[in-house]
Amino acid sequence: MTGSTVSQDFPVTQSAFDTSPNKSYDVFIAKLSPNGSALDYAAYLGGRGSDRAYAIAVDNAGSAFVTGATYSQNFPVTKDAFDPTYNYGYADAFLAKLKPDGSALDYATFLGGSEPDTGAALAVDGEGSIYVAGGTLSPTFPVTVGSVNPEYKGGWDGFAAKVIFSGKKGTSMISGIIRDQQGKPVPGAVVSAGGRGSASTDANGVYVLIGLDPGIYTLSPVKAGYTFSPARRTVNVPTDQALLVFVGVPQGDPPAPFLELPLDYDGAVSTFALALQDTDAQGWVTSWFDHAYPDYAKNKRLTPADGITRSKDPYNLGLGCYERRCYDGHDGTDLVYRNFQPGLTQFQGVKIRAAAAGEVAVARSGCAVGDRWCGGGLGNQVLLAHPNGYYTLYGHLASLSVKKGQQVAAGDSLGVMGNTGNASGAHLHFGVYKDDGNGEWDGPESDRLIDPFGWRGAQADPWVADRQGPVSDYLWKQSLVREKVFAGARGLILNDSANSVGVTVAAGALPGQANLELYRGSVPNAVGGKRSAGVSFELKALEWLPGGAVTPDSEGRVSLELALNQPIGLNLSYTQEAARHLDVDQLQVYHWDAKKRVWQSAPSTVDPEARLVSAKTTSLGQFDLQAPLLCPADAVEPDDNYFSSREITPNGAAITRLFDTPEDEDWFYFAAQQGTQYVIETANLSAGVDTHVELYDLASGSLLASNDDGGAGKASLLRWKSPRAGTFFLRVLRVGDDSAFGCRASYSLGVSYDFHQIYLPLVLKD
Repeated sequence: MTGSTVSQDFPVTQSAFDTSPNKSYDVFIAKLSPNGSALDYAAYLGGRGSDRAYAIAVDNAGSAFVTGATYSQNFPVTKDAFDPTYNYGYADAFLAKLKPDGSALDYATFLGGSEPDTGAALAVDGEGSIYVAGGTLSPTFPVTVGSVNPEYKGGWDGFAAKVIFSGKKGTSMISGIIRDQQGKPVPGAVVSAGGRGSASTDANGVYVLIGLDPGIYTLSPVKAGYTFSPARRTVNVPTDQALLVFVGVPQGDPPAPFLELPLDYDGAVSTFALALQDTDAQGWVTSWFDHAYPDYAKNKRLTPADGITRSKDPYNLGLGCYERRCYDGHDGTDLVYRNFQPGLTQFQGVKIRAAAAGEVAVARSGCAVGDRWCGGGLGNQVLLAHPNGYYTLYGHLASLSVKKGQQVAAGDSLGVMGNTGNASGAHLHFGVYKDDGNGEWDGPESDRLIDPFGWRGAQADPWVADRQGPVSDYLWKQSLVREKVFAGARGLILNDSANSVGVTVAAGALPGQANLELYRGSVPNAVGGKRSAGVSFELKALEWLPGGAVTPDSEGRVSLELALNQPIGLNLSYTQEAARHLDVDQLQVYHWDAKKRVWQSAPSTVDPEARLVSAKTTSLGQFDLQAPLLCPADAVEPDDNYFSSREITPNGAAITRLFDTPEDEDWFYFAAQQGTQYVIETANLSAGVDTHVELYDLASGSLLASNDDGGAGKASLLRWKSPRAGTFFLRVLRVGDDSAFGCRASYSLGVSYDFHQIYLPLVLKD
């Protein structure tokens, strides 16, 4: 029998679990002998508060099960309790199991949410599981996903629950919290695990998902008027992560992608996807938005939209480039003219297009090349206001073709690519801003920056969490992501958006059902001594539901990689241009081991004629196609165009380079002063090397001067007087079919002041 007592002298037995009253209502549990003449045992059960028992059941072994309500924060729960913490809802339901002789607790747990809860009835099945029913006022009562009615309806709701004891199948629990940028809770957000269940955040911003079967799930929060960072999180259930945290920002619902490329292209999705890669991967992007942070303050790291922080292998320290990515503190996306052909094309014809329809809010012109801080460093520029509350900025233009207040359609010409403002080499600075809600452009302090590539990091975007910036959503109309739901029995063929990566999961290779995502994007820097061949991607499981086809391990976990009956097939296509400085016979597919933070090679087969590399893998994650340089001593390759040039300092040390292939050319840039004459020359030519030097003004793409054999022997020499202060570019290439190439075909390049042309006045003292 069970009930409640306030008696200080209730007749408990000496060996009972609890023989001391707690000076308030205590639960009591008592067992009488078969003839009712004596107590087999009698015990108190409770804490310092008031505790009431309302139902009891006994299993075949003689263990008593009790439920009721407790007001005690220190109610005696066991280590394996489903919920070991009092929920401060005035009263929690409790469940308890005593040993058959009443000497100890086998199990005890709280059961409830943030408001009063009470257990009223229970039953026990043949396996010892408890079935309990009762009432709750708690919107956050721990309901399981997929239950018949997971939503609180208001007032007192009935509940029914089943508790499985330790040693049996466990119940998974995922918990997390959603806060705003000031650290305050965001209540009423719904966090869903795909179509497998959902939970709402309580007044403290806390959500709990209970009862998901072992597998992989992607959690996505939603609340009207809010956007979240990260937008989603993928978790392997059961998880060791204590709290899965999201940051909610009341900036409106996420917008539909609306941006087109602001440069001409053929309209193909594959061209679009390739264009939005780094120039190292044959794309058009030379500098990325730095999420930590886009304020031009140099903190010696760069965190693009992929969430990978790059801080090693620095180069071009004036900008702050790391691991072949630029640059520290950048507040937009820089796009270059990929098809520039030295001596044949100029930048005057490269039109900049409106990425979306809108009204011209700013049209700044009159900035001359060399005036670095004209237009706030952005030079000639256009800012468009779009109807959805976003602005797009187009900077460093040579000239404008629109006026303030003009309405433009997507694709209309805004001007011409240029080099005005604080720029070195013609390019487009493309920026995106979120309106602060007043519908007017108030400047970047109020209408703040976002990254149109969104944020793919597993944690909250540091720009959002640390600096209260708006959430960055993926805004490009064409997607860099491909995903597909498939039944493992049928298999999968999945190609990336650039048609350069193919993934094959054979029929029957993977138990259950899965949703795989293929994202064409950047990855960590290549293995030391190797270069990427421009084919990098992430293969990720957004969902995997193995069902009963996979037996969990001792901790209840399942592994997709271990469940594969045969490896996943990968087919990677590379371009001749991307591999021009690589030893293609040694191309290999590499997988990034995120735990060890190292690249691991996968056995690969190379077909040079088809430019195809095939590999097998039993892992998901990030992949890259890599090979050694043809000439390891030529470590800065590729630098075959103006946007990958390296700085050379006038009167500084000469730079030694190699012609590793017949088509190789090397680019350099230097800062010139107006009216100063410079000597540009090659020297120390290896046997058979013949150089040719060209000097360019890339404000327009114009060839200013060139020389073949003006120096000693086959060396080149130019004398040139700078017409203005600014950045100028040098191109060094081989001359003729007889000029040597290979890993010994070296030369050095130097830039110096021509002292013979500098007038030094003579001052005499009497």
